[in-house]
Amino acid sequence: MTTTETSSAPPSLVTGLAFIAGTGLTVMVTTAAVGAIQGENASAETLGLFFALGVVLLIGGVGAWLAVERPFAHFDDINVPAPDEHHHDDNHQPADTALAAAPHHELV
Repeated sequence: MTTTETSSAPPSLVTGLAFIAGTGLTVMVTTAAVGAIQGENASAETLGLFFALGVVLLIGGVGAWLAVERPFAHFDDINVPAPDEHHHDDNHQPADTALAAAPHHELV
């Protein structure tokens, strides 16, 4: 079975960008949790700074991933039939030929 690569980016780069975006999301959720737990005793400046850092990491990671991967350029349109190389069996026949070649059994 052959696979077609849609990305020329090294997998380690894509994984690193996912970690950056995931770290940003984790920082934002943790900051919100700390703010909710501490309540009125929480430092709004510190929490705001950490939340902003998380937003920057999330947007930066997703933006860099979009620039590297370009998923909009490799969009698979389901309305366009797949080329013949997507069929993995060597004896692929068109539907009308396959039906004509199939043995017919009558019910007794």
